[in-house]
Amino acid sequence: MTLCYNEAFDLGWQPALFPAQLVEITSTEAVTPHESISVLAQVCDYAGALLTDWFLENGVLQQFTGAEVRLSGSEVRNQLYFDTAPRLSNLYVARTKTRLSQFFPTNLPP
Repeated sequence: MTLCYNEAFDLGWQPALFPAQLVEITSTEAVTPHESISVLAQVCDYAGALLTDWFLENGVLQQFTGAEVRLSGSEVRNQLYFDTAPRLSNLYVARTKTRLSQFFPTNLPP
């Protein structure tokens, strides 16, 4: 999961009490070190309904620039199903494959 430093502070992170750990992130260009913290998280929908139970996720910290690429984290991907429709910009998320298929549009644009 990607977190900006200001978001970690907003969540109550106190570096003096819970120091970040250095982890290596591999990309196509290089292996780079990043600071990482553990975050207790829970996924909700837009209306605030819970989609998951609480789970522990590792968060990689980065500076806020306004052009960040955001990563969801492996635990989120292990608990939910994600899908996109061709030629549409929506991301569909559900707890089960059956529920995901109910959200998915049947009339896709040509």
